[in-house]
Amino acid sequence: MPVKKLNKRQKHRGFQPLDSQQVARCLGGR
Repeated sequence: MPVKKLNKRQKHRGFQPLDSQQVARCLGGR
C-alpha cells in the first residue's frame, strides 16, 4: 500500500489520516 499516494489523496480529498476506511471506500473499497 503506497502510503505516499494514500497521504496525497487523503490531503487532496480532505480526509483524516486515521480514516483509512473512508479512504479505501474512495479508492473503490480496496
